[in-house]
Amino acid sequence: FSPKPCIFLLHCCCFCGCLSDNSSGQLGIPRQAGIQKVQRVEALWNNQNSRKVAIAIAASEQSTLVLLAPIAGTTHLNSIYEWGHGNHVPMRVHFENTLSSDESAVKGRGRSKNDFRIGATNRGIPNPVAIACAKFHNAAIDSDGMVYTWGLHAESLGRTNKKAGKHNQRQVQQHRNSTPQLVTSMLPEKGGGYAVKIAASGQHTAVVTDTGALFTWGTTDSKSVLGHEGLRWQPNPRRVPGVHRVVDVALAKEHTVLLVGATFPKIHKATHTTSLESFSARKVAQYV
Repeated sequence: FSPKPCIFLLHCCCFCGCLSDNSSGQLGIPRQAGIQKVQRVEALWNNQNSRKVAIAIAASEQSTLVLLAPIAGTTHLNSIYEWGHGNHVPMRVHFENTLSSDESAVKGRGRSKNDFRIGATNRGIPNPVAIACAKFHNAAIDSDGMVYTWGLHAESLGRTNKKAGKHNQRQVQQHRNSTPQLVTSMLPEKGGGYAVKIAASGQHTAVVTDTGALFTWGTTDSKSVLGHEGLRWQPNPRRVPGVHRVVDVALAKEHTVLLVGATFPKIHKATHTTSLESFSARKVAQYV
């Protein structure tokens, strides 16, 4: 590592190892056996003219994701590379360069000076700014605060057909996307919000919005993991009731951990109250 910590924080390359298994290529190196020391992922570093600078990394049981800064002189967009599940060579994750009707509506909408979407690309290719990696699916947030997912199982991806009932759960789980797709249920006009933090584990996903709200979806073995009372299967993003001022979230297979701010962000005034429980939760959150 660099002897100058500040410089290392600005210019990071990807390292893997330390008594790790590599049977699925999750370390980004050719050998299959585990290694006992840290090794650099040379595929991201061996070209001196286009060395990749890492700004974030995420890992799961059989795969790894890394978020890379733009390469000078080529593009102003961040990029995502992934490896694992039998392939040790880092492969770039390609976002669709054609906007859907939902994305076009969001991209073309006027922005206020206080709009969260700072650095929004306002173009067809999303600019990823945050990543999350789970066993069989991945997720990312772009600079417009929109959520993208790819991998296996529709309920993990947050894109289940609303007409599909629980009796079709086996068919739903077979869903697969190899390229990131927009999670339309997280769009503000569809009841979601502008995402600022994301986490994924097992077969579920969680997103924190700029208003401090928490959304979760997926499937778990226990009923309390997703934050929705009595539910182990939530196929589409749904706001967790009674949770306010969330700053960050972390997921494990069967539990969720939140970082909650004492006074930030401000709780917006409710236009209507759905229940006494909801009203009480908002009142407590205003003063605690």
